[in-house]
Amino acid sequence: MRIVFLTRSDSNGGAARAALRLHRSLLENEVDSKMVVIQKLIKEPNIREHQPEIKNLLQYYMKRRESRALNPYKDRTGFYKPTYTPDPDLIHKINAMKPDVVHLHWLNTGVIRFEDLTKIKASIVWTMHDVCVFTGGCGYMRDCEKYTRQCGNCPNLNSTKENDLSRSTYLRKQKVFNQLPNLKFIAPSRWLADCAKQSGLLRNHEVISIPNALNTTAYAPYDQARAREILNLPPNKKLIAFGADTLASPNKGGDLLRDALNHIQTKDTEIVIFGGNQHKSPTFNLPIHSMGYLNDDFMLRLLYSAADVMIVPSIQEVAAQTVTESLACGTPVVAFNTSGLPNLIDHQLNGYLAKPFDTTDLAQGIDCILNHPDPSSLSQNARQKALTEFDSNLNAQKHIELYRKVIR
Repeated sequence: MRIVFLTRSDSNGGAARAALRLHRSLLENEVDSKMVVIQKLIKEPNIREHQPEIKNLLQYYMKRRESRALNPYKDRTGFYKPTYTPDPDLIHKINAMKPDVVHLHWLNTGVIRFEDLTKIKASIVWTMHDVCVFTGGCGYMRDCEKYTRQCGNCPNLNSTKENDLSRSTYLRKQKVFNQLPNLKFIAPSRWLADCAKQSGLLRNHEVISIPNALNTTAYAPYDQARAREILNLPPNKKLIAFGADTLASPNKGGDLLRDALNHIQTKDTEIVIFGGNQHKSPTFNLPIHSMGYLNDDFMLRLLYSAADVMIVPSIQEVAAQTVTESLACGTPVVAFNTSGLPNLIDHQLNGYLAKPFDTTDLAQGIDCILNHPDPSSLSQNARQKALTEFDSNLNAQKHIELYRKVIR
């Protein structure tokens, strides 16, 4: 079978990394897999960069159109993309590859219009890396349940009108999805699958829950003392790891972690942060070791192994790959008991699930892990969780089974 992935980038961002890992795993399982991306950063023959013939004009058109659409909502919060960019050349290229299945991943930021999906001549599956697929365009919805109806009066847009941009984007998607009744959706967590099934857009489509793939050989426990030596981290401190692509994002909970660190009781504790935009990160009251942006699997393995605990204080997560990576390296994770995080973390077995957004309980969870009477059991449980639920070979087999189903 021939599978063609369509996504924004081959490695920049969580969705791109998840797609790349699945693509490589399919190749290892002798599946003819190709990636078509707008931004190619990795030199691999099965990854093709799409360069539109009118690329500059398209980018100009996209920015103008989306800017005009978003202009009335200057007080909007969070990620929001209406996705207008047309590119008939991209659809022609995909159809010319004669795939059995086109597997969509991240289509925002100028990849393709929803309407152009109806022109794809192969079966389609779509992995949802956030809630944007079944909402009126927001990347995270918090407590809003308007996606179960038709959106409108969007709190993320700070809109007071029912017929706002979220409603019009919702209706655009609805029209397209109604024309594609056999379109299948993949949710990387059971929580996201449940939300999708409740949505007005997807309740009549099949939604399958398959975790993101993780190479558990590349992500495996590494000797902690040696990892700290290589990374130039202190050998005799308790180390807390915290990272995000954008540390200043309110959804990633940097401010909540800062408050929690004011309550922890464990002495000789320091924090290791990694990710982008660290100059905008919250100010912590502990000594900080800033590692910058890490996109190398081995360096990430060293970092997770060097830490005593990983903290993911996000307000909403679909299936945080920092959690699965940390668990695979044997490092327990502390997070809030919300969204997709309980699907990844087993409370007091391989981590700690704090009461949602209770920073005192988050601090208690950090102390609990740092002072656990049997840390080796936490580490073993974490590793076992990764092997039995997130391993890339298991993930590939589940996808192959789904591909065969949609082809039939």
